[in-house]
Amino acid sequence: MLQPTILAVDETLARLAFQCVFIACMLVIVS
Repeated sequence: MLQPTILAVDETLARLAFQCVFIACMLVIVS
């Protein structure tokens, strides 16, 4: 029963990490 929750949290963390990397790349390109 815990698996779906873990997967959901994992997916959320992956999205947040992707957004952080994307924003960091944009900042590097802009500056």
